Amino acid sequence: MLPESPPNQPPNVPFDAAMTPPSAGAPTSPHRGWWRRVGQEPWIFLWLALLLLPLTLWPQADLAVSGWFFTAEQGFLWQQSPWVGQLSRLVHLASWAVGIGLLLAIGWGIVRAIAGSSKPGGKAAIWPPKRMLRGMPPCQRRLLYLLIVLMLAPGLLVNSVVKPSFGRARPHQVTDFGGSQQFSAAWIPAHQCSRNCSFVSGDAGVGFALLTPAWIAQGRRNRRRWLMVGMAVGLAVSLPRLGAGKHFLSDLLWAGWMVALSGWLIARWLIARGWLQPTPANGGADGNKALG
Repeated sequence: MLPESPPNQPPNVPFDAAMTPPSAGAPTSPHRGWWRRVGQEPWIFLWLALLLLPLTLWPQADLAVSGWFFTAEQGFLWQQSPWVGQLSRLVHLASWAVGIGLLLAIGWGIVRAIAGSSKPGGKAAIWPPKRMLRGMPPCQRRLLYLLIVLMLAPGLLVNSVVKPSFGRARPHQVTDFGGSQQFSAAWIPAHQCSRNCSFVSGDAGVGFALLTPAWIAQGRRNRRRWLMVGMAVGLAVSLPRLGAGKHFLSDLLWAGWMVALSGWLIARWLIARGWLQPTPANGGADGNKALG
């Protein structure tokens, strides 16, 4: 006698399949595990921008946060601390060292491609550049992505475009904290600074740049690791700038948002062109490689 099918079993479904419980790792709701898709969906940057918008709509929040580190007798907490300047120089040196290291690694790969194409039977893989990029090993293409991000996000966008465009005075320069310049809100053009202005922070941009490898990391675990590393380094670089009166809170957080969004857009563009491998839709369960 055949075993009876359990009640409510759909037709033509094997008994074992009908009785198999769903996977323990599968989310039971489309709204659960949304954070696992960070870096794959653009709306996360819109939500982050909305969270930062109150710092522009209510700029007194910037003054209030900076005021936590300020006293009329001593000024800003770390304004006279030499280690703040040393940390800033270390960040600048590290960014240059990483950029030069990436450039050398990519250049070495191009040299090897040229040497390989010059051998008998070798393929001319260096021209046009599109063929060269697609012929590069995946690891070198990821290094090229990091170099592009470092040059365009904290290098060009933050330091060469945004900082000179808004002319925002630094906290220790405004009248609210004993200076001579007028306070202005984030994203509001002012004429209180001519160069190396407060909005946005270049140091914070470099620190938060460590978020961007998450956009090309293969596997949820690696993506989370890079997100945590980027947040930790970005905040560690930002806090001394806040406590020394060098930047307002909005300068630091908007710098992180700009760099993270720029890295995401660059990654999406390179993937669309076929020059980077996309992150698996399921996020990758294990993620055994550092970046993929």
